[in-house]
Amino acid sequence: MAIDFEGLKRRIEAADAALDGALDPAAEERLLRDRARALAERRLDAVARTVVSRVVVVRSGTSLLGLPVESVREVREVRVTRLPHAKPPVQALFQLRGRVLALVDLDAAAGGSELGEAPLVHGDRALIALLTGAGGAFGLRIAEVIGARDVFADEVERGLSEGRAEAVSLVTRDLVQIVDIGRLSASVEDGGAPVGTS
Repeated sequence: MAIDFEGLKRRIEAADAALDGALDPAAEERLLRDRARALAERRLDAVARTVVSRVVVVRSGTSLLGLPVESVREVREVRVTRLPHAKPPVQALFQLRGRVLALVDLDAAAGGSELGEAPLVHGDRALIALLTGAGGAFGLRIAEVIGARDVFADEVERGLSEGRAEAVSLVTRDLVQIVDIGRLSASVEDGGAPVGTS
């Protein structure tokens, strides 16, 4: 079926002409002011939303992760020492301020992807989020920081976290995986890798 673009253009121009000057400037101003007031009141009348978590959103491989703000100490680049026989999710070690810490790669632990980050090699530099868990500090390999946001109860999708990494506690409708730092920290400790030495 062919579309008559000229006819469509004529109809749009006719509708535009009919609307042009339909309201005097004062009436148009009143209409816009009333519309703005109605929109503002609707926002105030909205049901109060419950914040489940405040997170820093990062990309790790092919995934978007939400890291609880209170667990993120800093984001920085570090030089890594690869652990070829380490149990996932621990992939490497890095040194920071005289401490040797474990580096977790959730994308690699979940099987990775050809679209994810390249595997770590000894001496590589990696961008990490330095996190604090029950067992101490450790790093999470990330590709970039997206930003910070509140996660509301009404945007969490039940059942989406099934089959995801063990450390993922919730998943939002836009597929941000909220990481349970306590579980992730425990999995770092269970891997037998150092979680940090004083």
